Amino acid sequence: MSALDLFSQEDTVHHPGSTEWPIWHDDPTHDQQGQGAPQRHDIALAGYLEKQQAWRASAVRRFDLSAAVDRAHVLAARAAKNAVQLIDGIGLTLSKAHSQFSKTLWGR
Repeated sequence: MSALDLFSQEDTVHHPGSTEWPIWHDDPTHDQQGQGAPQRHDIALAGYLEKQQAWRASAVRRFDLSAAVDRAHVLAARAAKNAVQLIDGIGLTLSKAHSQFSKTLWGR
């Protein structure tokens, strides 16, 4: 017996045949309660799902109407301030252009 044969025999995993699966395996309507203690992967999956649900619940912000109104006021005030600064800049530019044009036209 070679080393390769020993390795392949040790590494063999037993997979259940089609007749070894429980009758309810492919039946989604079957209630599995009363089948004994939950399996290790069922417990692990339940723990994972609980952690995911807790993470999602903590990540979701609750809608607070007063906070939303406050944010809207701040954004509106900022937009108004930016608009006034833009209009002032345009007015100043036009005023300078008019002054230069008047000096050129009237020679003052």
